[in-house]
Amino acid sequence: MGLDLPDFQAYRGSEPPRFASQAELECAKVLDYYCVPWEYEPRTFVLEQDAEGRVLEAFTPDFYLPDQDLYVELTVMKQSLVTRKNRKLRKLRQLYPEVKVKLFYERDFERIAARYGLRKAS
Repeated sequence: MGLDLPDFQAYRGSEPPRFASQAELECAKVLDYYCVPWEYEPRTFVLEQDAEGRVLEAFTPDFYLPDQDLYVELTVMKQSLVTRKNRKLRKLRQLYPEVKVKLFYERDFERIAARYGLRKAS
């Protein structure tokens, strides 16, 4: 996604982030504004492999907050379309019980956007 990126101060990645949506950019701005260290899509979790070890299903959370040891996933899909993402999160929690992950839905992002005067997710 071709977005103008600010000069992030709290970003801890080695390469500039390439956000998939406006919502991800706006979330990064909030994290950065509050000086919360963050990384963008730093890890992919394998959820299913075939007999030869090829990855059949994986999940890459949008953000990692190292100080909280927390992964954050944003979804601005309609609530009726998040079933697949919820299934992946259940699988991740089953396979990686030590990993903390929080899913923010469209309604959560809309509340954050309204509170902080951000652009609505698109």
